[in-house]
Amino acid sequence: MLLFAALGMPLWESLNHGMTAIATGGFSVTDDSFGAYSIALQIVAMILMVMGAISFATYHELVQKRHFWEFFWYGPTRFLFAGLIVASILLWLFRLEIESDGGYFTLLFQVTSAFGTAGFTTVSLSDWNSASLAILIVCMLIGGASGATTGGVKIDRILLLCRGIGWRFERLFEKKSRSQILINDEVYDIQTARLQVESAATLVALWMITALAGCLALASVCGEEWSFTQVGFEVMSAMGSVGLSVGITNSDMPSVGKWTLIFLMWAGRLELIAVFALLWLPFVQKNK
Repeated sequence: MLLFAALGMPLWESLNHGMTAIATGGFSVTDDSFGAYSIALQIVAMILMVMGAISFATYHELVQKRHFWEFFWYGPTRFLFAGLIVASILLWLFRLEIESDGGYFTLLFQVTSAFGTAGFTTVSLSDWNSASLAILIVCMLIGGASGATTGGVKIDRILLLCRGIGWRFERLFEKKSRSQILINDEVYDIQTARLQVESAATLVALWMITALAGCLALASVCGEEWSFTQVGFEVMSAMGSVGLSVGITNSDMPSVGKWTLIFLMWAGRLELIAVFALLWLPFVQKNK
């Protein structure tokens, strides 16, 4: 808040944006989010969004051990920064079809907002091509680290799932089975590692199934003027508690569409496993 105010943002707006940036809430008191603010204010917003996407347990380790480089060497933190760079470069490759006055920095801001599931924006996304929106969809799907304020599947689970896939292929060529395995900088016994990977795979599968169902429901009511990629963008934004929009979400959209997005926001924020367990509970009790 002090940084925003010191750089010229009015006090009331600094108060609101300071809270919504670190909480990756994305709510803004301006009509065009951060589009009207200076580059300096946008940089502060990006820093806060990244801070909100890093696990608070990581900050605790930094304070306790005071190992500065270990803070950045932690797997999910490295993945976050690498993801920001890779995704923004991919967007830059499609720059010819993106009208942007800020160049690469503008693209980096949108990627940071998507990865941090913050919802801030500096440009309209309604005229972005499908490939560019797909990149942001992947960013919103992944989200930040576990223990942070972000939504999404979480970086830790994506790393766990990738490690599980690699581990599965390693087992095809290993003569001796391992008793331990390294996942996300931590050592697990084989049984625990399998449960961890199974949990991550289950959650990702539930995300994809729910996202597909949401896309079909929203596409059926939003009209042919919107492409399926734009519909998917809106669905993933709702599930990831992001708040970015290509324009589908508005006060005039059909009630079915609003209720679909309400459910997706609720389910994505609570974690899908908990939601599906709640919905499955009556059937379990009935069979007892």
